[in-house]
Amino acid sequence: MKLQDQEAYIRDGFTVVPLLSTKEHSELLSRIGIQLNSILNRNSIETVSDLGQYHCFVNDAVHMSLWSKRNRILSRDDSEWFLSLDSVVNLLGMLGTTLISDEESLSRPNIYWRLVRPNSPSDVGPLHRDEWFWELNNYFGYPDSKYIRTKIWIPLIVEKSLNSLLVSPGSHADQNLQFSKIYRDGIYKPVLDSNSSDVSVKMTDAAVGDAVIFHDRLVHGGSLNLAGTTRFSMEFTCMSSI
Repeated sequence: MKLQDQEAYIRDGFTVVPLLSTKEHSELLSRIGIQLNSILNRNSIETVSDLGQYHCFVNDAVHMSLWSKRNRILSRDDSEWFLSLDSVVNLLGMLGTTLISDEESLSRPNIYWRLVRPNSPSDVGPLHRDEWFWELNNYFGYPDSKYIRTKIWIPLIVEKSLNSLLVSPGSHADQNLQFSKIYRDGIYKPVLDSNSSDVSVKMTDAAVGDAVIFHDRLVHGGSLNLAGTTRFSMEFTCMSSI
């Protein structure tokens, strides 16, 4: 049975599954650290040895100038390594994944990481559905009639109950939600309308190395980081042919 067909997923719009071993998690963080420090080096900024302490070394102005989505997408080699892991291969098989989306037209899967500094609202986007991103941007070249989209979010440096993904269970089935749009970073981005403010959200209990798998229509967003470390996570969109 595909994960999308399981009762809990159908009811809630998301599920949490174990994914990375301790060794795989460590290797992934190491690869992200190399990528991050390479960009810091190119900008003549001191490198960071402990990703969780990133916020102690990079000031706000510099931070805001560095981390476009393209700068956070894994390299081709790192993507190939990640997608070759047995646990990832099995997960993608259970989702019926035929490809990983490439919204940035880089000719490689867009598997990208995010970083959210402690107590930094500017690092956290508004609640939204991924479906709205795709609608607003002409589906990034992927015909909506040909694919089912499923999102994967993987916590890499998190502290339970203090910083994680926010989800609104069951919101994928709500037919009445409305959104507005803003143009930023070269694309249109959706924002859940204020008249939908009664949407209730909760923080997932995903631990480091887990994967949160969620429906394209699920309302979600990042939580404000109340921990003392910079939060790191990784995400990508699975495309399954209809």
